[in-house]
Amino acid sequence: MNRPEESTGESSSPITFDKLKEDLVQVVQDLTVLLKESVGEPGGKGLLGQLSRLRDTLQEWRQEVEGKMAERKEKRGAKEGGKEAEAKGEEGAEAEEGEEKAEAGAKEEGPVSLFDGTEESLENWKSVGWGQMRYEGGELCVESGNDLGLVYFEGEKFDDGVLRLKFLPKTEDFDASVAVRFRDPSQPVPDRDNPETKYNYDNPAYVASHTGFAIHLANHPPAAVPGTFEGILFGEGDGAQLHEESAEIRTDDWNELEVEIEGNCYAVTLNGKSTSRFVNVDSYRGKSTEDDSDSGFVGLLHRKGRIHLKDVEFVPREARAEEAPEQEEAPEEAGEEAHEGKS
Repeated sequence: MNRPEESTGESSSPITFDKLKEDLVQVVQDLTVLLKESVGEPGGKGLLGQLSRLRDTLQEWRQEVEGKMAERKEKRGAKEGGKEAEAKGEEGAEAEEGEEKAEAGAKEEGPVSLFDGTEESLENWKSVGWGQMRYEGGELCVESGNDLGLVYFEGEKFDDGVLRLKFLPKTEDFDASVAVRFRDPSQPVPDRDNPETKYNYDNPAYVASHTGFAIHLANHPPAAVPGTFEGILFGEGDGAQLHEESAEIRTDDWNELEVEIEGNCYAVTLNGKSTSRFVNVDSYRGKSTEDDSDSGFVGLLHRKGRIHLKDVEFVPREARAEEAPEQEEAPEEAGEEAHEGKS
């Protein structure tokens, strides 16, 4: 008969609720310790420490990026501001240029002072040929030499308009004339028949006499009638000058001369007297700046004695269609009167 086997080990104690609770508490404590060691405290070697350091790194990187972006924005703003300032500067320059042109236009419509009595205004004058010029007490003083001399305004060239000046002879034997619309004396002069051939004058003063027109200031008739054009015949034919009134040159007071130019029409008034008018028919002389860019100068030719100038100005005018002076109708009237006389 078989017997039941006998147990050799000790019998286990029964599991109770308290025992289970105690074991669970211990497990929780062990896990807590494990988690603390693996995760760690902020700033430590664990996971929290690494996350904290990563957060700090990201924050520093973000600040650096924001700083660079702010710097670029500032530079871009400065650049755009510079362009805007440059644009405004250009606009300002254009506006200023426009104002200067407007002022120049306004100045062109009014008198242009050639010599206003200041020593600075004499800087725009030049002396060529014989003789000399100088500044003396608000006056432009011209003294002649052994041959023809010329003092002229080189600061600007003129076309249609009115030249006005005052002059005072200082010697009884003075011989001078006002020249208008002549070529630049410093440039070669084209040949009358062959313009491609040009000449340099030994005495540049003669350039004014040969290429422009000169008005007598001397009082030596019949060779020189005051206020009339040199080398232009008196009469009523083509190219002749009409001498309507006579004027005397004052040697003890200032004389006033006015030369009006419109196209090829010239008129002279001396001391309030209309002394000469004529229409130029010589295409070689008295050219406008449009026909010859080297033409349009004004000045004083002098041969003998001493003369002073002051209040020299030019009043430009718009060019207008050439009009023949009234004296051109004289031959027809004279012819009709002669015909009536014969009848």
